[in-house]
Amino acid sequence: MADYQLLVFSWNDLFPGLTQSGTASSLVGQTFTFNGGGDIVTYRDTDQFSGSFGDHGFVTNRIIGNIDGVNVDNAQVNPEYTFTVQDSAGNTVGKIWAITPNNNNLSDVVAFTLDFEPTKGETYTVSQFNDTDATPYSNLYVCFASGTLIDTDRGPVKVEDIRPGDKVMTRNNGAQPVVWTGERRLSYQHLAFHGKTRPILIEAGALGAGSPSQPLVVSPQHRVVISSKIVKRMTGEDEMMIPAKKLLELDGVEQIVPDTGVIYHHVLCETHEVITANGALAETLFLGEQATEMLSPEHRQEIETRFPGLADRMEMHPLARSGLENRGKIEKLVSRHAANHKEIAESSAAAL
Repeated sequence: MADYQLLVFSWNDLFPGLTQSGTASSLVGQTFTFNGGGDIVTYRDTDQFSGSFGDHGFVTNRIIGNIDGVNVDNAQVNPEYTFTVQDSAGNTVGKIWAITPNNNNLSDVVAFTLDFEPTKGETYTVSQFNDTDATPYSNLYVCFASGTLIDTDRGPVKVEDIRPGDKVMTRNNGAQPVVWTGERRLSYQHLAFHGKTRPILIEAGALGAGSPSQPLVVSPQHRVVISSKIVKRMTGEDEMMIPAKKLLELDGVEQIVPDTGVIYHHVLCETHEVITANGALAETLFLGEQATEMLSPEHRQEIETRFPGLADRMEMHPLARSGLENRGKIEKLVSRHAANHKEIAESSAAAL
């Protein structure tokens, strides 16, 4: 069983002038103009296909929360069918899932959810429907959020103000030049649609004294350094880097959906480095398989064109490799820190 936060739209959000009647095929050919709205609800995935949102033939899943101000009261639902959607230029932009009590009646649609980010004011057309589509819940990204202070050779600088040629202070190699920076803007709607892209907020001191020195916001897969007696006892390592999303059990660490969305920033050096971000130790961009999948195609092409072969020759930082080698122990390790209210980053970033 797993809970997911979904952005859903009521019938009136999408089709306010259309009578809610007929069957799924009745909606094909209809248009709607997106005017915003929507509610975030909890979708409790209890079937054997947990992790995949779609019609799997089960009605054990639940939707919990309020839609248009009405409590849906833990309703038992299923994503029964999808509609393919085209924009006003005739381009296919994605799909709409109809969440129902496992039937084909439009009158029983509890809500809709989308796998694309709609543009306010755009008019869309429902072109066809399918009753068996499924989709993963989310995508992943690795980067810092705007406002993060990165330690450089000229003092702390906001990550969005760092440019190629600027030198960041690293844990192992002193001041190192940044060779490339990039950014990705994700709107509130995108974060609501794609749960695993939502930023992780680490409150000041949540990892240890001065770590971070002020709230730090990073993407879920962004690695931070942990070091404690518990880490040493359970892994034999003095310290390691683990993804921020693995820290959610700790007090002061949570996943958030900012109303204004988020801007994620990539900071790339020629080597995978540990730097200081808001007083906490964290990684620069690593051009491994996972990271290159998370970059946009344009960013991947830009990096390969400007730095041929860099992705192939970049080695993972030893602390990140240690985190990977001990990934089977991380959940238990973090739980032990949470249960005992122990600092998980005893070594301060001030050592830089």
